[in-house]
Amino acid sequence: MSGLTKAERLTELKRLYIQRDWSDSELAQRLAPRRETIFRDRRDLEAEGYPFIEVEHGRWRIDRKRLLSEIKVNMHEALALYLAARRMSQQTNFRHIDTINAVEKLAAVLSQPMAQRLLQTAQRLSHQTEDPKKLGVD
Repeated sequence: MSGLTKAERLTELKRLYIQRDWSDSELAQRLAPRRETIFRDRRDLEAEGYPFIEVEHGRWRIDRKRLLSEIKVNMHEALALYLAARRMSQQTNFRHIDTINAVEKLAAVLSQPMAQRLLQTAQRLSHQTEDPKKLGVD
């Protein structure tokens, strides 16, 4: 599978890391010309929020217990999520970074004017005061 673009390689890495644990060398043989490329790609995926765990020395996988998968929605489903996000943001009276990130991610896949309104909502939420006692997920 050599000759993949970085975006294609990252998509394939996500799929493979969810299935089982891999070493950088194994994935380099399969996807990239060099082990260092796989290492950098894994770091990029971690920065995007993919929860990696080291199963044993040098073997990594995505922790499925902590991963919420990507979903695709149609316009009716997007509208339902938009309305839920707007309602949630109206009832949130403190700065919660996960809520802000979720609203921004939802805005990224919606069409106008829903996307712009959610971005404005995220901006408003980011200016609220933090309450560390309310940030945990139990």
